[in-house]
Amino acid sequence: MKKTAVQEFGLEDRRREIAIQEHGNVENIASVSSFSSLDIQIPEEQMQTFSSPYFFTGLQNNDFSTKAMITNVAGNLIIKDETGLFSDTEKITADMIASVTPALPSVFKGREELVTQGVDVLCQRTLRFLAILGAGGMGKTSLPLHIMDSDLVKTKFSGRRYFIPCELFEDAESLVLGLIHVMELTIQENRTPLNHGDSRIGVKNLLEKIANFEKVSLIITMQGPDGPGDIRWEKLGDKSGIPTLLPAPAKVAFKAFASNNLQISGDSESQIDSLLCQLEYVPLAIRLSAQHIKRVPLKALIRMWEKDKTSILAEPTKPGRLTSVSFSIAKLSIQIFRVEGRTLKLLSAISFLPDGISFWVEYLHQMFPGEGLNFNVSTLLDSSLINVQNEGMRTLAPVREHIHSQYPIGQNDLNQFEGFYAQFPENIPNNNMQAQPLLQLHINNIEKLFKAQMSGGHSRASCISAMNILQKFTKFDSLSIGLIDLILERDRNIDRDDKVELELKKANRLRWVGRFKDAEAQEMSVKECLNEEVDISQSEAYMLGRYFYILRGIYYAQAQYEGTIDMNLRAQKYFVESKNQ
Repeated sequence: MKKTAVQEFGLEDRRREIAIQEHGNVENIASVSSFSSLDIQIPEEQMQTFSSPYFFTGLQNNDFSTKAMITNVAGNLIIKDETGLFSDTEKITADMIASVTPALPSVFKGREELVTQGVDVLCQRTLRFLAILGAGGMGKTSLPLHIMDSDLVKTKFSGRRYFIPCELFEDAESLVLGLIHVMELTIQENRTPLNHGDSRIGVKNLLEKIANFEKVSLIITMQGPDGPGDIRWEKLGDKSGIPTLLPAPAKVAFKAFASNNLQISGDSESQIDSLLCQLEYVPLAIRLSAQHIKRVPLKALIRMWEKDKTSILAEPTKPGRLTSVSFSIAKLSIQIFRVEGRTLKLLSAISFLPDGISFWVEYLHQMFPGEGLNFNVSTLLDSSLINVQNEGMRTLAPVREHIHSQYPIGQNDLNQFEGFYAQFPENIPNNNMQAQPLLQLHINNIEKLFKAQMSGGHSRASCISAMNILQKFTKFDSLSIGLIDLILERDRNIDRDDKVELELKKANRLRWVGRFKDAEAQEMSVKECLNEEVDISQSEAYMLGRYFYILRGIYYAQAQYEGTIDMNLRAQKYFVESKNQ
């Protein structure tokens, strides 16, 4: 895209060391101004709307007589000099701005409806302010570029469209200087473009002042739930901002990024589907993962993701928001919004849970009783590190994997989760048809939690308690089998009766999932521990009864009716002996 194509006033990559304590960090502002010439004058009545007499004081001959639109403004922070950002705004030149202006993305899939929605907003007379909200890596910068490149927008705003890369400007004053460079404006010497003060307030005031021009439209891209200032923003997408891609366009995009380097085999389609699902269809993660196809085959890429997670989602260049998922999370979101202390621990806890926290308003205080975490949740929502949708709170896979690797959950929070989930199955309805959908919302959390606790050598009591509830639902049989295996593997001090009880449960679950050979093998293993002598205890007789009864079910499911009858008779014999018929 040419440098005169879009004017992005965004401070999206502008990351100062001082955190902006506002709901959301503005990342980009796009403003398109249709001027009859570059020397026209702002009418006096419009000049009076500005509180500072020095705002664009050299523009008395400018007349905003036609449509105008600002494309990107952001109020984010500069993260020192190692990011490659400029801290001395007086040294910023038009060439510098041009060098960091992104080109129009050639691979742009699954966003057609959002582009149409954005174009409709800009081309209506009543709607002039568009907010593109969402987490890092969602493609917020690409959207305004394509919106501004549409024929309708080009026609309406003619050639008066400008793009200002946000990473060069740390506050409202530097932003004005950037506008002056890109729009080739002049100001009176020895005059300050805008009174310097708190950057957050300054950027907000600047946006509101620009919005006061009736023939100016604004687009902002930013993290957070709402646009800045007292401006009526139209949000692109839904309440949570722009969504991730749908599976089909995500797959098309992955193949387009991989280009001719992708070797198609018999199972490659399903492998791509699996990888994209694990990436949760986040646009930046898709692009950065596909780049590896130039060097390694698809199977190797999948193994790389399973082993190294977000560390592979980066280009072999200096880290930046468009080249590294981890940089976008760690350097931008966490540092800018000062996610630290209990807020960071809460983020680590939420990131540990694959399913997040369903009905979080109800369950969060039950998981962490007495803590009062509403302010911490608000900070995480502002940073877009967590998403709230359908009453559930969760992190996207790239965020979840990065946080889990850099800020692992503490044992205290694990114990809090264990207490909640050990009790949770007992509080669901007794009717399995009603209970199963509720349990399904938490099933991946339950699996990961209890496997982590057992692997860490913690008590098996809660794990067994949860497993006893899960075995009521055949849909969760595979999870029950996995938990039993983990208990048997990790608990070296388990006594003989408990071991036999778990092995019988496993054999029964294997039968229900149709793994009959595995179920028979498990039964044979149990048989070696049992005693069929004449004088046996009631407990031993009961275990033998259960053994033969489960074996009866295995034979019956395979239409082995003679064996079914024999096992049934033997089961009844031992149940009678145990007085548990």
